[in-house]
Amino acid sequence: MKNDRLDAKRIAVTGYSPDTKVSVMPAELILNLRCLCREYYSLVDNRTSYVNKLKAQLHIVFPGSCKVFSDITGITAISLLKNFPTPEDVINAQTDEIVKLISTSSRKGLNYAKAKYDKLFKAAKNALNFRYNLPSVYDVLKVYIFFIEEFDKKINMILSEIKAFVDENKSEKFVQQIYYLDSIPGVSIPGVGFLSAVTLMCEISDFSAFRKPKQLFAYFGVDPSVNESGHFKGTDNKMSKRDSKIARHILYAIALASVRVKRNGIAINPVLYDYYQKKKESKPKKVALGAVIHKISDIVFAVLRDNKPFVLKTPDEHKLQYQNIHKAA
Repeated sequence: MKNDRLDAKRIAVTGYSPDTKVSVMPAELILNLRCLCREYYSLVDNRTSYVNKLKAQLHIVFPGSCKVFSDITGITAISLLKNFPTPEDVINAQTDEIVKLISTSSRKGLNYAKAKYDKLFKAAKNALNFRYNLPSVYDVLKVYIFFIEEFDKKINMILSEIKAFVDENKSEKFVQQIYYLDSIPGVSIPGVGFLSAVTLMCEISDFSAFRKPKQLFAYFGVDPSVNESGHFKGTDNKMSKRDSKIARHILYAIALASVRVKRNGIAINPVLYDYYQKKKESKPKKVALGAVIHKISDIVFAVLRDNKPFVLKTPDEHKLQYQNIHKAA
């Protein structure tokens, strides 16, 4: 029960206001997609925990093996762990046998396979001197590999279901909004992907509930928190984190992707990249990235408000467009 008179009065006024909005149950399509998306991220989190456990155990019985491959749970690395789990297995095996396995599973040719074999063999030799040999750990590794492969199957199944729901409802306005979000640089690139657009739209649900960009920004829970009680107003405010954790995760991933550059040195989103670089000159990196997240939230609002794909424009181009519109008026 609220015992502060001023706050209690504000709550009462809000409750009696005829403008207070009530919750609306989302459409069945949105609920289905939201359920699948949230389950996807739950499975990914669980898979990650087992990957970390796998790496921890490998550091005990086979130190150095994790450095041979960039992804210890890739097809090639898992195939090797299944067939040659111990350093002795690698050392005693025929060279051609391991090289052939690496070449076949990676599909990168013999030169790549031989180079990887040399690294693996060296790691196996070193492991004999630095490992802590526990036979039970190898049994645990088999269990972890089994769970990781099962999670991979379930994750792929969920992705197929999401794609099927989207494909079956292409004529729906909600699905069109997903495609609009997917046009934003940082969303459509590999590593972030179409799933981010689906998830973000599912968390937003009914965009018509938002009239201003700040409302959407607050809904995502990335706005500054409020620390007030009566006449007291706090100044040390952090991110409110009021709503969907998944939506914030997606915005953060899009922000990271937007301030990266491609292999050719060209920025994925030149406008946000330049904005981020300027912010870093006077602000810490996390604060600068928070400003980028704010910009992305505004972009999401604009794309959904205008009901059309995103078009990258510089601040000068926006200013010129604004001036032309007002001149015509």
